[in-house]
Amino acid sequence: MNIDEATAKYWEVKRAYYGRTRTMTTEQALNDLRHVLETTGPHHPLANQAFDLQQCIITGSNPS
Repeated sequence: MNIDEATAKYWEVKRAYYGRTRTMTTEQALNDLRHVLETTGPHHPLANQAFDLQQCIITGSNPS
């Protein structure tokens, strides 16, 4: 996965998980976000967004 694919995957998860109807399981969303984090590394801005979204999914809160 390259950075463009990671960015697309992040938005796919966000739309699928927090859209009008959930179209992705929690397990799939967390797995996809793990791949995004592996691709970006800890210091990339997308990593912060992916981590925040991951935490929202785990805690059940809404992303900002």
